[in-house]
Amino acid sequence: MNGIDLFAGAGGWSLGFEQASGCSPVVAVNHCEHAVHLHALNHPSTQHFLDGIKAEQIARIGNSVVPQVAAAIVRANAPAARMATA
Repeated sequence: MNGIDLFAGAGGWSLGFEQASGCSPVVAVNHCEHAVHLHALNHPSTQHFLDGIKAEQIARIGNSVVPQVAAAIVRANAPAARMATA
């Protein structure tokens, strides 16, 4: 099983999920250049996209990776910066 990580950040969630489930992240998406760079360092075999996750952006990303991904778990949650209260 493969994973698609939206709001990928630096890759901590991807690593934890991979260790817990064996599901490797094959695609990671984030709008922040620094986050994509860090995720790429932590997950070099993952295909990375520096992009947002609005419908048209996801459609463009999906069209480029869906033929390569037979089965996938898609992970998305609210960005941490927006959730922080401190």
